[in-house]
Amino acid sequence: MNRYLKNKWKYAIILFFVTFLITLTLSPHINEGEKESNSNQSDHDIESVRSSGYWSLTRIHIDNNWTVTSGKSWCNYEDGYYVIENVTIDAQGSGSGIMVENSNDPFIIQNCTLINSGSSSKNAGIFINRTKNGIVRNNTIKNNFKGVYLLEYSEEIVVDNNTFIDNENCAIHLYVGCVYNEIKGNNFYRNKYGIAINSGPYSPCDNNTIIDNNIEDHLEGISISDCSNNKIINNEIINATWYGISFAAQSRDCENHTVIGNKVSESDRGIFSDSFFSKVHNNFTFSGNVIKSNDYGIYLREMYNMTFSLNTVTNSKYVAIQFIYLEDSSVFGNYVNNNTSTAVYIVNGKRSMVYNNDVSDNLWTGFHLINVDDSSFSNNQIINNSGNGIFMDKCNRIGFGYNNITDNRQNGIFLESPCEAISIFLTNISNNIGCGINITQSKSIDIIDNYIASNSFCGIGINGSASIIENIIWKNGEGEIEEQVIMDKGGSALLLGNTIGHLTDTDGDGLTDYEELTQYGTDRLNIDTDLDNLNDAFEIKYGTDPLDDDTDGDGYYDGIELTSGTNPLDPDDYPGRIEIQGETEDKDDDDDGDTPKPSVGVPFIFGILISLASIGAISVIFHKKRRNTL
Repeated sequence: MNRYLKNKWKYAIILFFVTFLITLTLSPHINEGEKESNSNQSDHDIESVRSSGYWSLTRIHIDNNWTVTSGKSWCNYEDGYYVIENVTIDAQGSGSGIMVENSNDPFIIQNCTLINSGSSSKNAGIFINRTKNGIVRNNTIKNNFKGVYLLEYSEEIVVDNNTFIDNENCAIHLYVGCVYNEIKGNNFYRNKYGIAINSGPYSPCDNNTIIDNNIEDHLEGISISDCSNNKIINNEIINATWYGISFAAQSRDCENHTVIGNKVSESDRGIFSDSFFSKVHNNFTFSGNVIKSNDYGIYLREMYNMTFSLNTVTNSKYVAIQFIYLEDSSVFGNYVNNNTSTAVYIVNGKRSMVYNNDVSDNLWTGFHLINVDDSSFSNNQIINNSGNGIFMDKCNRIGFGYNNITDNRQNGIFLESPCEAISIFLTNISNNIGCGINITQSKSIDIIDNYIASNSFCGIGINGSASIIENIIWKNGEGEIEEQVIMDKGGSALLLGNTIGHLTDTDGDGLTDYEELTQYGTDRLNIDTDLDNLNDAFEIKYGTDPLDDDTDGDGYYDGIELTSGTNPLDPDDYPGRIEIQGETEDKDDDDDGDTPKPSVGVPFIFGILISLASIGAISVIFHKKRRNTL
């Protein structure tokens, strides 16, 4: 029994040592297999990350070393571009998320999230310096100091379809010599500034395009200073605390900016420009913009050779449009309505044309002009404003023609002291609450060929000097003749060829000028409008048409028919026809085959004309000869 137990323990010990030796022998091969398996899994994970697009990094810095960078798992080279994509970078409050410097190689940064850059002036979600040929698209960039920062001669960079949220300074900033860049289709929310382009003290940022962006809740939407040739097109800006779109000329003149099709609403100022140190804005174009529900609509200072057209400015809390120092510019086709203060306010304007604008339904003056010289205002609709239609102070050498100035709550046109060499012509000035035209202490005012009617206080009030020529002035005040033109003490006027009062009969034809113009359409200055030898009033009484010299169309003047005893209202009854056996025939008394002569008893002039029959001139009598007289 003891021998059996001893042998059992002996076998157990031997088995243990054999198993231990086998394990030691196989262990290296097992570890190698595990390493190989782990290696294969690691490679699979890298490919999986690359395809799924998730890397979490602290920052990326490219300094003209794309070939090295492209070896990283988060950067590829595709179709001629180095592509960084699907990266989330938390810069953890230090530096920039992605920095690209000193590069001319085409690159794309896309589908990335960049947050928490440092807070120095150069820190951004994406910082691009002295670099060309890049695309930044479809990224989310938030909680950085700046979103995308292009610095020092960065060119041909496209920033497209990104979302910028809560960046501390500018969402996009271009500074010093950044040219030919495009910013398009981005969304901006609650950044301090949306898009800022500045030249700095060195080189301007010119020829950039800002298009189709949506910018909400910023201090400023788009701001450009000391630059030229930039385009701002079809952007929408909502709730800018300061300016929706702004321009500043500080260190140099700014030229050739184009601002088209933008919408700005709920901001302090929709569009704003200012200048310093005698710098100006030159050759700007503002067209087709909609500026709605802002405190101030548009304020532009130092604008020269500007085209301002087809803009809509409505529901401004204060002045809708202000031009301060406007020269050699065109303002046309704009719609300025329903603002709660003055519609268009121009101070220090020269050599400009303002035409085809609709300035109506504003709660103060339509056009307010101060120190405006050598300019023209034509074909404007100035209707139903709560102040004056046009107010002028210290203006000289201005022409107002073909305007419609009606239904304003004060004067149609008010010339405050002193204005000189103002011409008002061919304009409808009617139904205003004050005077049609009110002139105070101004001189050399020409008022020519206007329709001035039904203004509540007077037609024309003069405390100065004026020439009033060939106007229609009636039904103003209570309609009394003395209310049509009122000259205050010291006022003087040359009155020539006017119709003053609605009972006036200027041509003495028996119709008042008011009847001729408003009922019959006849010429108030001509007793015989259609030149058929019949007085206009007689024709209306008799039943012939005072605007047609041959009412029945039989080829004879109405006047000749009446003188000949025929009916000017019957085309079958005309001079030279006789009745034979119940039928009407033409009679040829001299059997010479010529046109019949008139019957006996015609006036002496017909006798003279008959004597011309021998030379073939008798046809003058019986065939219509326009503009004949008796």
